[in-house]
Amino acid sequence: MELVLYHDGIQASASVKYGVGIKTKKNDDEIDNDGELNHEDEPIEKDWIFQDPLPKEKSTYRISLG
Repeated sequence: MELVLYHDGIQASASVKYGVGIKTKKNDDEIDNDGELNHEDEPIEKDWIFQDPLPKEKSTYRISLG
């Protein structure tokens, strides 16, 4: 019997989204919502692969159990 160590790879993913909003004042007491400017970008996604997959057939990490 043989124990074979393998994996599907190691990776991380991140998604970042940001937006900007500006409101103008009519005077010191009121905020003019008609003058509102909003801008929001699409999310930025990034994947990092730390280790490629190691299939069972190519694994050199084998332990004989008996």
